[in-house]
Amino acid sequence: MLLSARCPRLCARYSAGKSPVRPVVRLGSASAMAPLFLHLAFFLLVSFPAAGAARRDVLELADADFDYLATEHETMLVKFYAPWCGHCKKLAPDFEKAATKLKGTVQLAKVDCTANSDLCSRFGVTGYPTLKIFRNGRDAGAYDGPRSEGLVQVMKNSLDLTRSAQVQVDLDQFVQHYEASIVGLFSSDSSRLSEFLKAAGLLREQFRFAHSLDVSLGSEFNASGECVLLFRPPRLANKFEESVVVFSDYLTITSLRRFIRDNMVMLVASKFRGRGLSFSVANRRDFEAELQEEFGLGPDSGELPVATIRTRLGLKYSMREEFTRDGRSLERFLEDYFSGRLKRFIKSEPVPEKTQDLSSFPTIYFAAVGRKDEPIRYEGHAK
Repeated sequence: MLLSARCPRLCARYSAGKSPVRPVVRLGSASAMAPLFLHLAFFLLVSFPAAGAARRDVLELADADFDYLATEHETMLVKFYAPWCGHCKKLAPDFEKAATKLKGTVQLAKVDCTANSDLCSRFGVTGYPTLKIFRNGRDAGAYDGPRSEGLVQVMKNSLDLTRSAQVQVDLDQFVQHYEASIVGLFSSDSSRLSEFLKAAGLLREQFRFAHSLDVSLGSEFNASGECVLLFRPPRLANKFEESVVVFSDYLTITSLRRFIRDNMVMLVASKFRGRGLSFSVANRRDFEAELQEEFGLGPDSGELPVATIRTRLGLKYSMREEFTRDGRSLERFLEDYFSGRLKRFIKSEPVPEKTQDLSSFPTIYFAAVGRKDEPIRYEGHAK
C-alpha cells in the first residue's frame, strides 16, 4: 500500500490560509487491498451481534406464547412495561445487563402491555414497570427488590427455594423469626419432598420455608414420620393456641397453601374468613396505647387476649366477654357482629369533675371581643 500526502504542497496551502487538499491514498494492488477488506469485514461481523446480545437475552413474550414459554423455566423474572413509560426506559439498560449476567440460571423476560393488554390484565398489572417472579409458569408474586444494582444477586438468592436445617440448632434458629415459619421433614427419596419444594418455590415470596432430611426433628413437637410443621411467630405465643401445628395429610401446593392460610390465625377466624372480614394477630403490648385510645381497652383488661373490629367506615367494636381457650367467646363475638347485634364502641370524653353552674337548658353565654375569659350568661327565656 503506497501513501502520498504531497506534504510540501499541503503545507503551502495551510500557510496561505486556504483549506488543505484531502490527502490522496493510492493502493498499490488487489493483493494489498485484501487485508484491509478482511479486517473491515471481520470488524463488522463481530461488532453488530455484540450490540444486540443483551437484548436477545431478554425474552419477548406475548399473549399467544406466554404460557408455553414460561413453563419452560423454573424461575423467570418478567417485566411488564409500556414503550412510552419513562421509568421503563430508564430500567431497560440495567434489566438487559442483568439478563446477560443471569443467563443460564434465571431467565428474564418482558411483556409490552400496550400490545398484550389481556395478558397484563390477567396478572393484575396496573402500573409500569411491574416486575413479577414466575416459577414453572405460575405467578409466584411481585418482585420488590432493587431494580438496578443488586437485582442480579437477589435473583440468584431466589434460586435457593428453602433453607436446609441439618440439626436441631439450625431449626431453632430458623423459627425464631418475626413471621411464621414452615418447615418440611422428609426422607431423601421422598416424592413429598419434591412437591414441598415446588410449593415453596411458588409461595416463598409470601412465607418462609425450610426443610430437613432428618424426620426425627419432629419428635419434639409430637410429630412422627414425614410432615410439615408450621411455627407461629414467638412474639404471638400464648396459652390459648399451640405454637406449632403439624400437617401430615396428602401434600400438594393447594393443600399446603390451605393449611398455612387456616393456621396463621386461630381456627375460629378461619370459619369466618369467607365473609368479608380480614383477620390478623398481633402482640397487644405493641398496640397498648391504640387499644386504650381507640377501643377503650386499658391495662386493667388483664393478660387475656382481646379482640377488636374496625370497619372501612371507621366503626369500632371490641369484645367485652372474657376470652376463652376453646374460642367460643370469640365465635359469639363474631356472630353478634355479622348479625348486627353488636354495639359499636364510641369514644367519649371522661366525665368532668366540675361543671359550669347550669340551672336550666339551654344555657347561653356571651363574651365580648377580647374578653373570652369573662363570659356573661344570657338571662332571657327560650321559646
